[in-house]
Amino acid sequence: MGVKPLQEGEDIVDDVEYDREEGLVVPITTTKWESAYGKQIGNCAQRVNINVKGIPKYDKVQKQNLWEESKFHIDDPKGSKEKKFHEAVGARFRKHKSWLVSRFITKETAPPLDSPSANIKPWELYEGYITEEQWKEFETYCNINEFKALSEKGKENAKNNKHRHHLGSKSYERDRVDWTKTNRIPAESSTSSTTESTTRRVMSEKLKNRSLYWILARKTRNADGSWAIDPKNAETQ
Repeated sequence: MGVKPLQEGEDIVDDVEYDREEGLVVPITTTKWESAYGKQIGNCAQRVNINVKGIPKYDKVQKQNLWEESKFHIDDPKGSKEKKFHEAVGARFRKHKSWLVSRFITKETAPPLDSPSANIKPWELYEGYITEEQWKEFETYCNINEFKALSEKGKENAKNNKHRHHLGSKSYERDRVDWTKTNRIPAESSTSSTTESTTRRVMSEKLKNRSLYWILARKTRNADGSWAIDPKNAETQ
């Protein structure tokens, strides 16, 4: 049985979507590539032992191996993108463990009892990623006061997020396609030009639109079809 796909976090690829070619910054096509890269991030996160307390504490050799097999064609002479990669894996790893807790321990997201998947065990769902022994150790830790305190702190931090976005599993680049289709942002120009001028124009447009994307990501649709900042986001308004 296949595992549950992990969510693709916001802006995972935004920091690695540009490469350099003959001194120019060249944008890599992000729509399909971003999806594939996001899935690779998720795959890496699932392969980390769930009893590791965090990616910084993960075995250095194994962590480096994850990057070596994931860096594709990414040009990273300064190592900054590798750092972003590990941060992305760490964020996905935390989300992965949170989902395991809510699905199998607190049962907050467990399926109905009459569901075909109601009785599946985590080591069956994640066969090849989680063993029964690893799960029992994880379950024991999740029931001690230390973990419960950290869990409550995490929930409180989420509530205090002053600028919640509504991108779901998408990043700005992937939602940009939908925003263009619904005329919430202007369509990109199709005028042909030189590689250099096109590259500079794309870079300029992305920088200019970044603040617009930030606002659009925090808007919700009203009953009349218009869009506005979520009323719950008082700080953003």
